[in-house]
Amino acid sequence: MKTILLSFTLVFIVLFTGLAQTAFLDPQFGDGGVDSSIVIVSKDNNVIPWEIALLPDGKIAVGGMFEPYIENFPWVARLKANGGLDESFGKSGISLIDSGYYSHDIRNLNAQPDGKILISGAGKLSFCIYRFDTSGDLDPGFDEDGLSLTSICGFDAIEDLALSKSGKIAAVGYSCMFDARYTIALFKPDGSRDLNFNGTGYFTSKFGIEFRSFKEVEFQSDNKIVAAGQSIADDAALNMKLYVVRIDTAGNLDPGFGSSGEFSYNMEWGEDVHDMAIQKDGKILLCFGYNRLLRLNSNGTIDNSFGNNGIVEIIRNYDIYAQCVGLQPDGKIIIAGTIVEYFIDSGSMHIFLARYNEYGAPDNTFGNNGLILTPIGSYNIQTYPVSMVIQPDNKILISAVMLKNNGQVLVARFKPDASVGIETDQSAGSGINAYPNPADDYIWLENLNIGSERLTWQLFDLTGKKIRNGLVNSDPCQICLNDLSPSVYLLQVTDNNYKLIKNIRVIKK
Repeated sequence: MKTILLSFTLVFIVLFTGLAQTAFLDPQFGDGGVDSSIVIVSKDNNVIPWEIALLPDGKIAVGGMFEPYIENFPWVARLKANGGLDESFGKSGISLIDSGYYSHDIRNLNAQPDGKILISGAGKLSFCIYRFDTSGDLDPGFDEDGLSLTSICGFDAIEDLALSKSGKIAAVGYSCMFDARYTIALFKPDGSRDLNFNGTGYFTSKFGIEFRSFKEVEFQSDNKIVAAGQSIADDAALNMKLYVVRIDTAGNLDPGFGSSGEFSYNMEWGEDVHDMAIQKDGKILLCFGYNRLLRLNSNGTIDNSFGNNGIVEIIRNYDIYAQCVGLQPDGKIIIAGTIVEYFIDSGSMHIFLARYNEYGAPDNTFGNNGLILTPIGSYNIQTYPVSMVIQPDNKILISAVMLKNNGQVLVARFKPDASVGIETDQSAGSGINAYPNPADDYIWLENLNIGSERLTWQLFDLTGKKIRNGLVNSDPCQICLNDLSPSVYLLQVTDNNYKLIKNIRVIKK
């Protein structure tokens, strides 16, 4: 068994030796690797790009919901292969749907092999699936008007969608809000329910006692359906539990998976299931909680050869959120998520990508010791990723949203060979020095060559927590240490673009 955990010390070093790793962005995409052409103005800037998908011709579909008034309305945008809105789709590259009085809570998007686009969620208190044709119009060949609505017991919602090789559509979520049930529905390619599936076209169950919902779904190569979700467990402690089930092609629990078709795993209170991927060998990857990745064998048991007894902790800190998992064509595992504030300048959120090998060990040929950390938006505006897709050429697409920025959606693309150059130009600060070091009460920064440059300094402890920060307003510049415990600290100097120009190890006596 191979046991791998990223330690605080390793992560601390990685983050500060590669603060702004924008060199890994694909310069052939958008503006320096980031496309910001999708702008949807709505009330309170509540625009969420829930999902991104790669179309057969290399173009990119992004979809989600926005709130123009009170209700949520769906939207879909199509980008050209190298970024920029595809104006042949919808209205100048974007299709918006005014769903009228009924709010449509759109949660996911899928691309069909023919280039048509499915988006799904909740609409009129039912399972809701829209299909757009290649011009961006609702497809009349899909349930007659481009919209499939399925009411199971009222207050029904789709959380995820998957497509089989034959074109069937598996939708998972919950039904009966006040008596919530896990629900899987199967649809034919034309949007009608497949009544051969469990006799009704859907499967429902009540694992746990409350807040039941499937969050993720995938088809296996044999067309069996794997679904994952969570609920409060039916036990005295009322723990949160992760549930995974496998449903056979007839719509019944598969007794060859887990315990009578079901696998469960204790989570911490408030943790969610975020994403799922199935490997070519049938093993199942589940991204859940703040920073954890679980792998199951194809029979629904924990794969103890992966990470630490089946679990990899991406980065051991509660201000890091792993949200997406994907597989490269060579089987390597990509994780995407958000790193918040403590490791970087105050108030910012950065995107991270991590790559692991088949045993759950960091792939040190990727980024910096297996990790890429990069801003793809403003340092002053919170940005977080919500979806990831890996292209056949191993390029990685991330969709993200910039909060408080007029509903702007970002799409970033990372190069497949993320093992070159890190944008941390410390040569500019090669003459900067700190003295005395070790120090008692104060330390001085010198040789700063301030000029018109606005420099800042930040001091971090060995867990990566920022202790204090300030502007460099003189040369030399005094920094107070008298209230700190004896230890080793990291002093970081950045320029006015927040580019790292000097790291200094400081010893407090």
